[in-house]
Amino acid sequence: MTMPAVDQKLSSLANDLVRYFSSMSKKYEDQTKEFQKKSFLSLITSEGHDKVMDFVKKIDLASEKKGLSDVFELLQLEPKEYASKVQRSYDKFSTARSLFINNSPMSLDAFFAVFNAIKAHSLVQYHEDLQRERGEIFFPREEFVYVLNNLFEGRKKVSISPKNELLVQTKAGDYIKLEDLSSGEKQLIIILGEALLQEGESVVYIADEPELSLHVSWQEKLTRMIIRLNPKAQIVFATHSPDIVGVHQDKVLDMEGLT
Repeated sequence: MTMPAVDQKLSSLANDLVRYFSSMSKKYEDQTKEFQKKSFLSLITSEGHDKVMDFVKKIDLASEKKGLSDVFELLQLEPKEYASKVQRSYDKFSTARSLFINNSPMSLDAFFAVFNAIKAHSLVQYHEDLQRERGEIFFPREEFVYVLNNLFEGRKKVSISPKNELLVQTKAGDYIKLEDLSSGEKQLIIILGEALLQEGESVVYIADEPELSLHVSWQEKLTRMIIRLNPKAQIVFATHSPDIVGVHQDKVLDMEGLT
């Protein structure tokens, strides 16, 4: 039996989304490798050593411990493997810091406590950079998931699988196939998925009666959500629904009046 046209389009879109999300994962994987490279290279460089006094005075120990723990989590270590070592290291640094600031004699152990804290600080900074990059890389994906879940209003929940597939759960927590969604839900995913796949390019987005099968509340939000996913899109709708137009009444052309 031939698959309905809307299901064919949905299946094609789902595959395109997998490829798009996978490209994000690959980019983040490359950034993670770069983080690892910089982390290892920092062990044999003296970067930041010229600002030791500023570092020792201004370091936020709680923030540094949290940041270093996040690094170990990224490396998939269990807390029991690093928590006590991190605490012990910063306890030593706290004592050494007082000696350093007061220009008091320091033991070799105290000196290495300062040295280790400086090296750890470099790791924390690199990790913070990585997390900022991660946020930027996956931002479009997170926006797409947010927009769909905002429109579904808890009736269904959208997420992305570890394999970068689009998943849909019912309110009861059961996973359902995309082809088992309602016609309106399918239409919504197709329209917004296409907006996402434009990747922020300047495009003309044309649709004939996009309100078909869409709930009134979705019609009211549709234009706003498309623009949210692609702010550079120029949207042209042929519609009989005033709800689709929303706040953009000043941009409506009455075709009957024109003809």
